[in-house]
Amino acid sequence: TDTPASSPKHRNNTSTSPNPKTSSFIKISTSIQKWWTDLPNPVRLDVQSLPSVSPPLHIVSLNLLYHTTLILLHRPYIIGTPSFNNPAVLRSYQICITATAAIHDLLILLTSTFGYGHTTYLNCYNTYVAATIAVLHFQLQEEESVNVSVTLPDTGVDTEKLGLRFFLEVLQRSAMAMPGL
Repeated sequence: TDTPASSPKHRNNTSTSPNPKTSSFIKISTSIQKWWTDLPNPVRLDVQSLPSVSPPLHIVSLNLLYHTTLILLHRPYIIGTPSFNNPAVLRSYQICITATAAIHDLLILLTSTFGYGHTTYLNCYNTYVAATIAVLHFQLQEEESVNVSVTLPDTGVDTEKLGLRFFLEVLQRSAMAMPGL
């Protein structure tokens, strides 16, 4: 399942009425997925098989926003979680990690084709949101190395795509063209 419904933190104690937070989460998640699948194929980029040259900037930006939206929806359920025993929390973590890796790949495509001077403020916001997950991943790795009882779930994502250094470099190099950044 794609929802945090089974999380004790978000579960309603009464069995007769649905939890409004969970209902909203499910509605938003469903709407986002429907919007994504309804996009025309030329606009929806498959990060598993990206072209060698970037499509126009507005197409890449749209795809960056989609992955950023996934992070913004799921991030509240994984920040500060003590464990990943809850399947819903684990699913939200997996979605955030996968979306971060997708943002990484899309940013490489964008900057290798257009350079950092054509990175927009919105693209930098997407970079920033992905960086928050990179920080969380780094923090969890540190906790895992210090505390044997903490086990970081295997996401199947190359840890290179979760590197904070990359996202900070994109922000730093983009700031050359956007001093306000």
